[in-house]
Amino acid sequence: MRRYLEAKGLWTRAWDDGLRREVDDLLSATVREVEKAPPPPLETMFTDVYEEVPPHLREQMEAFLASGERRRPEILDRFPL
Repeated sequence: MRRYLEAKGLWTRAWDDGLRREVDDLLSATVREVEKAPPPPLETMFTDVYEEVPPHLREQMEAFLASGERRRPEILDRFPL
């Protein structure tokens, strides 16, 4: 794409640098905003993947939710929810 824009005289280093800064700022702002939201319900790791959850995964989901476990203790400090 860059070569095409260069050939058309539509690309400059300053434009590219500005666009990269703009996109980086937008992504950073979006991440900060999303991080303010509470985490999604844990069952969404099953239900958001399939239109209809297969029976074997529904069993796993139900067992997981019934266990009351919410995070693996060995990674609790590395991946806080």
